[in-house]
Amino acid sequence: SDDGYVYALDASTGERLWRYQTGGRVRSSPAVSGWVVYVGSYDGYVYALDASTGGRLWRYQTGGRVRSSPVVSGGVVYVGSDDGYVYALNAGATTATPPTFTPIPTNTPIPVQAGGSSSSPAPTHTPRPAVTPIPTNTPIPVQAGGTSSVSTPLIDIHANRTETDVGQPVQFTLSIVNRISQADMTVGLTLQVPSGWSIVGEGFADNCSSQCTASYPVQAGKQRHIEFTGRPNQAGQFTFVGYLDWFFEGAESQVYEDTKTIPLTVKGPTPIPTPPSENQPTPTPPSPTPTTPEPPRPSPTPVNGRTPWALTQEALGLAVVIAVVLLIIKWVRDA
Repeated sequence: SDDGYVYALDASTGERLWRYQTGGRVRSSPAVSGWVVYVGSYDGYVYALDASTGGRLWRYQTGGRVRSSPVVSGGVVYVGSDDGYVYALNAGATTATPPTFTPIPTNTPIPVQAGGSSSSPAPTHTPRPAVTPIPTNTPIPVQAGGTSSVSTPLIDIHANRTETDVGQPVQFTLSIVNRISQADMTVGLTLQVPSGWSIVGEGFADNCSSQCTASYPVQAGKQRHIEFTGRPNQAGQFTFVGYLDWFFEGAESQVYEDTKTIPLTVKGPTPIPTPPSENQPTPTPPSPTPTTPEPPRPSPTPVNGRTPWALTQEALGLAVVIAVVLLIIKWVRDA
């Protein structure tokens, strides 16, 4: 449960048999093998609990929150962590002593054997503590004098620019400032990455996309600035969403949440004109053809005072006379 407890309930009546408190939220579904319960917690541990009593058999610390559900096979517990690793752990004691169950009438309080031998009535159990969730972006109450009554870390995500070009990197920074008056804290980040982007950075899996998760411990009075780089491969309008949650050491069941958004504009590349090929001459526009004025025609030169046109007329008249004479001579001969 988000209150940090693992519960064992009677399947018939719903009565609580036992509960075990971890150091953080429990969103991992338990795996049961034999009489051992395996479960992960936001405190980074994987727990092995005795199914009959709820006692801890062992625990193993990973480098991040454990939200996945363990799988047990062949004496090995397989589980993933927010640190990016998948762990294979020795299941260890998988044959814890099963309890002896006595049939109980419906709605009758369940007796619990103390130490495995007593048949004394079950002790009265403390009711489950109420956990009040803190809504996103709700101001955190501050006591007089400036001391927060719950949590006042300064946490923000920002980018070094709001516009970029395709293929050009954008630098993101997660800034965490933990006040000296607070205990050590752990900040978890789940970054929703838009399609068309790739992200690399501290705590993230290599070239993660779609969703990147990581957790960062910060000591009291200290600050951390975690950088990660995004690179777009297409143009458009994009929005990064960062889901933040944090808790303090000693109060792991109280988890605070916030959401940050980062809008970004990616511009496409500017088209570059293609230069002409070396083997292909550059076409040149045709030059206009100049219009040359026609030279004036020379006037006919007179011959013996007569123009060429007059001489032509005389020649034609002489040719006609000769033709008539020839026709007369031919007619005389034929007669």
